[in-house]
Amino acid sequence: MKQLLLSICMLALVTVGCRAASNAAIVIPDNATPVEKSAAEELSQGLLKISGSNVQILSESAAPKGSFLFYVGATKKAPKKEWKVDEILIQPVKGGMVLTGDATRGPLYAAITLLEDGYGVRWWTSTEADYPSRKILPVPDLKVSYVPPLKFREASCLDAYDADFRLHLKNNFASRIRWSTEPIHYIPAEKGGCHRILFFEGRKSSYHSFFEILPPKVHFDAHPEWYSMIKGKREPRQLCLTNAEMEKAFIAETLRLLREHPEVDFISISQNDWRDPCTCDDCLAVEAKTGGVHSGPVLLFVNRVAEAVEKEFPKVTVETFAYQYTRSAPKNVKPRHNVLIRLCDIECAFSIPFEKATLPISEAFKKDFADWGALAPGQIFIWDYVTNFRNYVLPHPNLYSYGPNMQYFAKNGAVGVFEQGNTCARAGDLDPLRVWLLSHLLWDPYADDKALMDEFIRGYWGEAAAPHIQRYISLVNDPVVAGNIPVKCYHTDVNGIMVPATMVAAAQALDAAAQAAAQAGEPYASRVRKETLATRHMLLLHWDDCKAYCKAQRYDWPLGEDKAAALAAWVDDCKKFGVVTTRECMAEQAAERFAAQCKLIMGEK
Repeated sequence: MKQLLLSICMLALVTVGCRAASNAAIVIPDNATPVEKSAAEELSQGLLKISGSNVQILSESAAPKGSFLFYVGATKKAPKKEWKVDEILIQPVKGGMVLTGDATRGPLYAAITLLEDGYGVRWWTSTEADYPSRKILPVPDLKVSYVPPLKFREASCLDAYDADFRLHLKNNFASRIRWSTEPIHYIPAEKGGCHRILFFEGRKSSYHSFFEILPPKVHFDAHPEWYSMIKGKREPRQLCLTNAEMEKAFIAETLRLLREHPEVDFISISQNDWRDPCTCDDCLAVEAKTGGVHSGPVLLFVNRVAEAVEKEFPKVTVETFAYQYTRSAPKNVKPRHNVLIRLCDIECAFSIPFEKATLPISEAFKKDFADWGALAPGQIFIWDYVTNFRNYVLPHPNLYSYGPNMQYFAKNGAVGVFEQGNTCARAGDLDPLRVWLLSHLLWDPYADDKALMDEFIRGYWGEAAAPHIQRYISLVNDPVVAGNIPVKCYHTDVNGIMVPATMVAAAQALDAAAQAAAQAGEPYASRVRKETLATRHMLLLHWDDCKAYCKAQRYDWPLGEDKAAALAAWVDDCKKFGVVTTRECMAEQAAERFAAQCKLIMGEK
């Protein structure tokens, strides 16, 4: 059931009086904003692709009589109210339909929702979409009033780095992380923009910023006391968060960076991506006063920085990590109102939904989430991990957790979710499905994840291939759920997760899907062929065991007798589909990492 303010009377299309597209028009306010103009253009272009007819965009004062009118934005037909973040309204009115909402992005999201839910448009990937063909433009009997539960939504996946695709997916946050092989493209302001977090050139990332703001190569020699005390010695590992002189320099540099980047509305003030917090007497004393956890000194420091930021940049949100050694919530300190906590679940198992999980690693995260939620309600921004960073191009059994976990995050008070996925390889384990599914769940955490999966599989890979792909998903995901097998986000291989019988069956399922898609023709043939990269990669890594299993079962071995030739064919397909690496890396490391993986497959050092 849709939650909050969402109500959809019917999704069926009806034709009212057989109104042709030529008798419809799009109406915007006389003083329309750039976002309202973009929303009208989005709708006009969508209706053109559906009907083949141009639906004019007119100002409200020039609206024609006797036509069906789409009223986009804050027209006189729209209600006058205080809109919530990204709220949308699609409301039938006499002779037309109102498409409006929160001024920042609401009109655009309403237009996209009408095209998607009312007319059946599907934006599957950044380059592939379906527009149903209708010579007579029907009027959807569609009524939607909706506020997304998550204010901040980001599927950090390579294909969603495309600005238009990100817009169509209703992702409203854009981060540049270190591990990426392509640049991210931000949604322009006239299309609603997106939340922008300051990017640090040194680390090529928006996060883990202590040394981006006060790099030890610049300051350590002169000020070793600004950095961690480790076993009685100052070392450049983290910052000494109780040093007043360091704090003054840190705040000055933070403000300087924000002045240089007026486009950002977020900044991460966060620990480095390793351990070794300061153990000087002052820092240990603060820890003792804040529950005996390392997050206490961090949060107190971040609060002081955030106070200084607010004075000059009241619209900038400061965020910090609850990550690894700072994941446990402190006591006797709360985040300021302009601070968000990025709670990270990197240690967890992602094969079992959190609410059902009894694994200690998941139970510990759930306790930390509850503690932070009680300490800082409405200030928790989840950082979730939804891929295998050590090998994107392998089966990764976590699909059944996407829907339940998103609901779990939303109903327990998260205001945002960042889904860190595959940002390096142009193929993985059903990556197009993952990006699309995650984004739809970010917009509506309470949507039916199984129905969404089925829709994508049938719509994108085709009806002929769909049963085989669904079988593949079951083969990969069912055993780990039934066996309560913890699947984390760093696996170089599928050892301990899948046995040769499952590997072979999974490969057979995708091979059958590829054969069915080939008979169906393009675009399905190429789309499904791309998905076999993961299972072929798995068989190459387990050549001897899987080949022996096939021989024992009298199955055909699909890769031939020459392993080097099979690897070469796989590499050729990787190049064809734009796969430059199989694991997490920066762009300049991709070729080296890919070559190393090929050597590993062949048993070379």
